[in-house]
Amino acid sequence: MNPKKNSTASAAASANLLMPSLARLRIQQCFKNAKPIVGQHILKRACSLRSEIKVFLSYLTDEKVEELATDIYVFVTECVASLEEPERVSALSKAFGQMHAALCQMGFRPEFFSTIADATIAECVRLDGGAHKRCETLLAWSQLMQFMFSNVRDGYYAEIRQQRRSSLPQHRLMLSKQQSIDVRNNCCSFDMDL
Repeated sequence: MNPKKNSTASAAASANLLMPSLARLRIQQCFKNAKPIVGQHILKRACSLRSEIKVFLSYLTDEKVEELATDIYVFVTECVASLEEPERVSALSKAFGQMHAALCQMGFRPEFFSTIADATIAECVRLDGGAHKRCETLLAWSQLMQFMFSNVRDGYYAEIRQQRRSSLPQHRLMLSKQQSIDVRNNCCSFDMDL
């Protein structure tokens, strides 16, 4: 077996991974006993880090705030479960960002994502309970959150652009023309059937 070829294959395989295996293992061990209440802890910490988030949450119903906390927990849980699949983590992150675009009208701002990421790192490091070196655990969670929230922002901005494009007058005019053409075509085909 050619050692050079084997090392190239190994490098290609590791290039597809999100982070080193030791960091992935550390994250999975930290998060294995996480409870859904972690989402609430993350939101509470985010509020303490940035008062604007607290103001934003005050405009929402208690049910909506609970839903956001649950969404954060589910999002982190699914990403941790998919650490060996960067494409899946990316897709989950973009979907999470797209979901938040609807909250823009209620006062959500994209700057909140960095605070939520910081709060998530802090709460997840806290989950470790000192089982690993704090600096190594912090580094592992920071790497994961950097990847996740970079994609979250991409998803958020893609959805905002899509919403703006669909609300442009040209787009509405094009849709109405298309609908009138469809109506005329349907009428013509109906006449031919008679």
